Amino acid sequence: MEHMDMRHSLSGARACWQQELEAPQEVRADSLGAEDFAWSSQETPSEGDDPLWNSSFPQTAFLSPHQTLEVTRHCVEIAAEALLAFTREGTVVYLNRACAALLGQPKETLLGKRVEVLFGPDCPFLTPFSPSEPRTCRSWTCEWDWFRPDGRVIPLAITCMEIDQGEGTDPICVVSLEDLSRIRLLEERLRGSQKLEAAGGLAAGIVHDIKSFLSGILGCARFLLAELDERHAHYGELKSIAETANTAIDLANRLLALARGNSSQRLVCSLNRLVERTAAVLQRSVAQNVRVRVSLCEEMPSVLCNPGEIEQVLMNLGINAADAMPNGGELLFRTGVVEVDEETCRPDPQFRPGRYVFFSVQDTGVGIPPYLRRKIFEPLFTTKQPGKGTGMGLAVAESIVREHRGLITVDSRVGVGSRFTVYLPLAVEEQAEPLSVETAKA
Repeated sequence: MEHMDMRHSLSGARACWQQELEAPQEVRADSLGAEDFAWSSQETPSEGDDPLWNSSFPQTAFLSPHQTLEVTRHCVEIAAEALLAFTREGTVVYLNRACAALLGQPKETLLGKRVEVLFGPDCPFLTPFSPSEPRTCRSWTCEWDWFRPDGRVIPLAITCMEIDQGEGTDPICVVSLEDLSRIRLLEERLRGSQKLEAAGGLAAGIVHDIKSFLSGILGCARFLLAELDERHAHYGELKSIAETANTAIDLANRLLALARGNSSQRLVCSLNRLVERTAAVLQRSVAQNVRVRVSLCEEMPSVLCNPGEIEQVLMNLGINAADAMPNGGELLFRTGVVEVDEETCRPDPQFRPGRYVFFSVQDTGVGIPPYLRRKIFEPLFTTKQPGKGTGMGLAVAESIVREHRGLITVDSRVGVGSRFTVYLPLAVEEQAEPLSVETAKA
């Protein structure tokens, strides 16, 4: 009895598939009912009278082979991973949208081209599929750093499979390419965060001891100020000592909060005022052959931030810029409002396109070589001579910017100079205001 039921079911399936191929119709999920599965034919299919009987394509009770093929084709087309198919000779016969986007060319111009032309002669997924290799059905995986023609290096996770289509037919090679750029970036950030956490734990203990010494100095200065008259010859010096010690203690408290990961108090601030104040301090402290200049946006919206921490970022970037100009030059602070695009967001997967305020610190110094740009934000990394740098300035600056849900980028040319740009979210009440904006280009 069970055998007869199975034969009736297969017969009904054959009739359903045949009808679908003769008059294909669109199937919607909400229109499927019990009648869609009522197979009525009582004939038993055979290999001779139905070509679908031998089909190896997966068939389900919900969709006919034709519909399943269409659904599968669309799924492959919209897949996030790049998918590529080519012959044993290396001729591309199929690629999806993600693969075309990875190659940066329209699909129509890529079909029929050779794989070694698109990915270079050293692409690892072409060699095992050479005609000299034995004809077997196999798959394997590897990772490969692909050097694109535009100079970018893209790490790829590769999965390859050779599909044997039977005797007398050449096999097809299918390759899946996954871009690992974001994963590699997150791994680097994790290692940097671990270094910063270790350095912060060590610095926290040192800063705590320094804060104790400063508290003693501040207490003595305040005691003497209370005992002396304002007309005393050394009253001004004592007042300066007290103010300096108080400022140093405030800085120590901020460093302790940063090292311990404490949430800082955020206020609605004017970024222009913070930049002006920092530029004025640097003008008095940098070498005389360094000119400090400020270019501020007139209609500058407010930003929600911790003013002390943003001033610390400005100071760290400004000092580094001044140190990069041993023979003098120009140090430019600039503010503005910008519409950040996806290309600018590429360095940080957590940063999203949108409208931001920004400030930039630009110098006309020696510049940063390309091979050093990926390391400059690492804790304890410095190119300065021993005793002139701790390697924590840019690491702390990046940590503060990230805590503010912002982004810091660097553009540099050797012998021309460098520009560090910090993007910060607008204050909530400023988000809906219409503003004239620029467009950020990476």
